[in-house]
Amino acid sequence: MDHWPQIIRTTLAIKDDPYPFGWRSGGKFNNHNLYDVATIFKFGWPHMSEEERRTARDEIRQMLRWSIGNTLNPDGTYRHDPGYGDSYADEYYFGVSLLDVLGYWKPAERFWTDDPLEPALAGRADCCLIKQRVKAYGFEGWAGAAALEKLERSCNVCPA
Repeated sequence: MDHWPQIIRTTLAIKDDPYPFGWRSGGKFNNHNLYDVATIFKFGWPHMSEEERRTARDEIRQMLRWSIGNTLNPDGTYRHDPGYGDSYADEYYFGVSLLDVLGYWKPAERFWTDDPLEPALAGRADCCLIKQRVKAYGFEGWAGAAALEKLERSCNVCPA
């Protein structure tokens, strides 16, 4: 793709703009939009300047803090935001997908840093516990199946 510089500049510039152009929906973040932005960062990373990488790194840390602090409960369940419109299965899919694309559970897949996660984030999203919840809910459709597939790939051996 020949347009990475424009894509990166635009993505960083529209952070506070409303969906469908910016990162926010109804004035707030959600895992769906943040997953989209994180995916752009991942594929655009090799094309970013050092300054853009520093900015993206800071944004990624904020994404993780927001997602874990505002959407994930300590018991491995995701909070449903009916105002956004995603189903409960979608909440899991996009929450798990955001953590997955950012290498939360697999440090080798953290394209954006070689540093360990900050202590406030480390261990807050228990892969095995989230996987147990997805299995217990028995979601039908693509979202539940895809979330479970990502968790199966990301979790270490989980207790039975």
